[in-house]
Amino acid sequence: MIVRANGKAKELARGTTIAQFLELAKLPAGQVVVEHNGEPRRREEYATTVLRSGDTLEVAQMVGGG
Repeated sequence: MIVRANGKAKELARGTTIAQFLELAKLPAGQVVVEHNGEPRRREEYATTVLRSGDTLEVAQMVGGG
């Protein structure tokens, strides 16, 4: 299936969750904010939100600095 993540098409296996997508993208779930189809998702939902073909994700990584 194809989803769009930050504007780029990504091919994923059917049944992939947001948590699995983040793992594949090597993004630590605790350091990102995810918007799924225009709606923000809580971290607790990442493992249970199954992606479908045509879905869109916007992933913003938080960075610390000083």
